[in-house]
Amino acid sequence: MKAARMISCMVNRKRVHLEISPAEITLDLLRKNLRLTGVKEGCREGDCGACTILLGERRDKGITYAAVNSCLLPADALNGTHVVTIEGLNRDGLNPIQEAFLEEGAVQCGFCTPGILLSLTAFLINAPDPGPESAARAISGNICRCTGYVAIRRAIDRLFQSIPKLSGKDRILALIKLGILPDYFSSIPTELDRIASPTPPDRVDSDENPVYVAGGTDLFVHPTHDLKDQPLVFLSPTGGPDGIRVGESFLELPGGLTTEALKQAPEIRKFWPRLPEMLELVSSVQIRNRATIAGNIVNASPIGDIAILLLAMGAEIELMENEKKRRIPLRKFFLAYKKLAKTPAERLSRIFIPRPGPGMAFHFEKVSRRQHLDIASVNTAIGISAPDGTIREAHVAAGGVAPVPLFLEKTSLFLRDKSLEPAALKAALVVLDSEISPISDMRGAERYKRRLLRNLFLSHFLTLFPGHFERNPAFRELLSVTDSQCKKKHDSHRRKG
Repeated sequence: MKAARMISCMVNRKRVHLEISPAEITLDLLRKNLRLTGVKEGCREGDCGACTILLGERRDKGITYAAVNSCLLPADALNGTHVVTIEGLNRDGLNPIQEAFLEEGAVQCGFCTPGILLSLTAFLINAPDPGPESAARAISGNICRCTGYVAIRRAIDRLFQSIPKLSGKDRILALIKLGILPDYFSSIPTELDRIASPTPPDRVDSDENPVYVAGGTDLFVHPTHDLKDQPLVFLSPTGGPDGIRVGESFLELPGGLTTEALKQAPEIRKFWPRLPEMLELVSSVQIRNRATIAGNIVNASPIGDIAILLLAMGAEIELMENEKKRRIPLRKFFLAYKKLAKTPAERLSRIFIPRPGPGMAFHFEKVSRRQHLDIASVNTAIGISAPDGTIREAHVAAGGVAPVPLFLEKTSLFLRDKSLEPAALKAALVVLDSEISPISDMRGAERYKRRLLRNLFLSHFLTLFPGHFERNPAFRELLSVTDSQCKKKHDSHRRKG
């Protein structure tokens, strides 16, 4: 077992110093070591939100807070932070959020309630223009197994009727005045200044085969005892847009950029206005607050949403081993299932996304058993330019249809210089079908996945070029055939369990 490390942080109102294993999970540390049992253990996979905490990190002159799943949070990430559990929100009486939940009967068994209250608190701290609808979306990563969602929605509405409209930069102070945050929050920046800053990642030897840990949202789903004897190198996720650089040809993203920071980045909204909406389909707020772009890529899941999006954007990546760097196209990074074009000691340091040229359109489709907070059966993205009705450039990617996140090279090449006509798409579907190799599994039969990708591929064109296809009988016929066959396979698969 690797040597224990000393962790220093603020937990609620108290300064804490603990010697822990590098692979310790925050949920266990809070419940077992610190006896903070308001943090609940539910799925232990980041899916239910019962273990949600607030993680406060020093940024510039203040503190940024994010709701995260403590069941997937390595305790090493706590160094120099402020950890807030439900106990840390308690005052002499109920705060306005708690009062609203009590008055509307939104607390049933109470198991999910602490996580929901913390997610709402994080929302009130961070949302530029908080309101009931966006608040409901902010707690989408919290499951109520008592099916109390109607009462929870009423409680949210009641909360916003009872508090003034929130605005301005000093949101922490405003929430303290409203009684939503306890007074001690105002002293946390000073308290964290007295705690040593986190140390940077260790320099590692190439023969040590380090395990790089950023967000840990996939790695720590698995039993952590397997990690205790491995050389873990902890990287700090970047929860803000500070590391994004806009160059003449590329946007440069730090590998540690979190998915939520990508979603909120003004640069992303400028060049890909609909991408933030698409990223709503990627996991939950708690996961997006920790999951990094590089982590999603290196995880190499065949259905990784971020990898599919970046492949369709034509992204390149930078790999770094100590001071040595090299840059390759992302489409050449995935060699086989979980086999990557990198050495064990290399880490993915930066991602380069070509700035979209005039007329470049982008679209993402994903089908899963539920619309949100689920892993895709099949997902696909396309970047395409067809300014005059002729396709000048196309990048098509798909997940769930191969052992790797798949860049459809032959399909993309085939589309080039083709007219936006149903006949061209019908021919492209033949090429597409020859490039994929889906397997039957719990997310769908092999034939169903083939049909599903065909349908989603056509949906790209119907969404991006409605004027060419919406009222075209030949396209409607092509789409209806694909759709009916796909639905038949999907219904058959669901009946089988």
